[in-house]
Amino acid sequence: MFIHGQEDTLIPFTHSLQLKEVLECPFEIFLPEEMNHNKFDYELDLVLPLKDFLKRNTQYRGIETSLITIPKFLYEIPSIIKEQLYKEKKEKNQSIISCFGEQ
Repeated sequence: MFIHGQEDTLIPFTHSLQLKEVLECPFEIFLPEEMNHNKFDYELDLVLPLKDFLKRNTQYRGIETSLITIPKFLYEIPSIIKEQLYKEKKEKNQSIISCFGEQ
């Protein structure tokens, strides 16, 4: 399964289309219109399409998708991204609000 945002300017989604042309195995491709390389809706652009794919193509076939769970740690923002976001906000002189109060 390929999931590739149509707004990706780092790696054009046409690369995924080219890859599917050379595959000799079954595949599916999902191309969210507003997804880019780094910004996307985690649930709508990744989790739900993946659940749907698993439901159709694995032992999960026929099982209600709510029974397919995605580990909670996959919902967490990686620390390197958090640090970059913090740095960008700090450079813009924006306040950072956390559970420890404003920083």
